[in-house]
Amino acid sequence: MTERTIRASFSFPLQVKLFRKSAEKYMEMHPDVRIEIPDNKLGTTENNIRELKEGKHPADLLDLHSNFEIPLIWKDDFASLFVDLGSLVKPYMKSFTGWETCTCRGKIIGVPGALSGSVFYYRWDVFEELGIDADSLDTWDKLIEAGHIVKEKTGSYILALDVSGYNQLQPMMLHADGGYFNSEDQLDLVSPGNISTIDLYRRLIFEEEVALPVTAFYSPDMYDLYRSGKVVGAYMPEWYGSNEMMHNLPDMAGKFRIAMAPRFAGSPYRSGGRGGMCAVVPHGPNEDIAMDFLEFARLSKEGQILLLDSFYTAPSDMSVYEDSHVRKFCHPFLSGQNVAPIYEKVAGSIKQLIPGYELMEAQKVVNDYIMPMLRENKMTAEEILETAEKTVRAAAEKGDASRTREISDLEKGGDVG
Repeated sequence: MTERTIRASFSFPLQVKLFRKSAEKYMEMHPDVRIEIPDNKLGTTENNIRELKEGKHPADLLDLHSNFEIPLIWKDDFASLFVDLGSLVKPYMKSFTGWETCTCRGKIIGVPGALSGSVFYYRWDVFEELGIDADSLDTWDKLIEAGHIVKEKTGSYILALDVSGYNQLQPMMLHADGGYFNSEDQLDLVSPGNISTIDLYRRLIFEEEVALPVTAFYSPDMYDLYRSGKVVGAYMPEWYGSNEMMHNLPDMAGKFRIAMAPRFAGSPYRSGGRGGMCAVVPHGPNEDIAMDFLEFARLSKEGQILLLDSFYTAPSDMSVYEDSHVRKFCHPFLSGQNVAPIYEKVAGSIKQLIPGYELMEAQKVVNDYIMPMLRENKMTAEEILETAEKTVRAAAEKGDASRTREISDLEKGGDVG
């Protein structure tokens, strides 16, 4: 029996962990296949893409991040480097969510992963003591009212908001039915959803003062704010509790639970994507094995349930939520909470990032222009977004924006980004 080896290459630790677990199971089923998944550093995937463009073949499977490598694919038109997975994914299209990130100019180049749907994390013990029902906070007005109760009774903030990067702003814009681009892939920053998001951000921080502005969201200082009780909630993706909190706040296991995030008036969505994944197969001699493994790891029911059981991340396949095991799943860090009903609602009503040509410039402008203008709190939401859109268009036309993400930019995004 001839053994065949495929190599997968990733930039983020969580990607490595997720695929390694699936690889172990796959190799048990296929003893003639060996899957190598080495530990990698930030920026590895982008370097691999550039190597592919040079005619090299560094890996048989890559996992692109919507906030980092996907902008590069759009900007430099690298989609031709990858196998068209349209035929492979066709049977799964209706039941899965997240195809926006994996579609480049009408071509499906990858398989979605890491739902990354924003939810509301809260200290259930604090809320219970104050008589606040987190599930009833279905509008931002109600959350603000609860925030005032929290602050009055405890001196704490109901959540923290990043004012140096797009950790909450990007998913909030999508949650509000905004984003960087419209359905025709055209840049559209001055949209009603984005205006609502900017207004809400400033209201939470400056007007109502129930949200604490922070500049280092993924840092020991932020985790200390949770430990001290200064911050008792968060607007973050469903993987935040399964990954960042669990690993950095092990002493707080059982203190947090999740609820659906408040609705945005006028938006049909219950959540916004923080940053999805898109697993791609470069053209090469091992396309067949890589595609078969990818189908098992990302598309099969067994693979979806394996990710939930092993890493507590939300399945992207809506049909999996019908499984009795999934419906009874209890999250070990979130005080044993049965999170499947919330995961299902998020997966069924999430707006993911729609990529476009100017995505790299748009995300850079959020960090470099919108956030400073937000902190100054002098311009209207429309003025901020109009200025940002003009800046994005000028940078894209002149080619001024860097085509390579700096490692420092990647590190702002934490483990998954």
